Amino acid sequence: MLTQRQKQCLDFISGYMRDNGGISPTLNEVCVAMGFLNRSGAKRCIDMLVLRGVVRRLNCRHRALEVVPQKREIYFQFHEKHKRLVPWRAPVARKTA
Repeated sequence: MLTQRQKQCLDFISGYMRDNGGISPTLNEVCVAMGFLNRSGAKRCIDMLVLRGVVRRLNCRHRALEVVPQKREIYFQFHEKHKRLVPWRAPVARKTA
């Protein structure tokens, strides 16, 4: 689980990459966007994201970050008829003719 600050940093990185064709932000850009006083705060936040496995560093490259796709959480509900837990599916809106 990520802290609120780490979640904000991850959202900024993924949004930046989406808006700029997959190019990751520099430490200075993360620093300014997150309001850190210096680059070491941004580096520490990114290092924690790497340790938690949500961001990957690519070696020997400038702006070398990659957001790791996360698995979706699966929720279960108790099915009365079968008396067991079954995966919960969100109701799908159906077209009415």
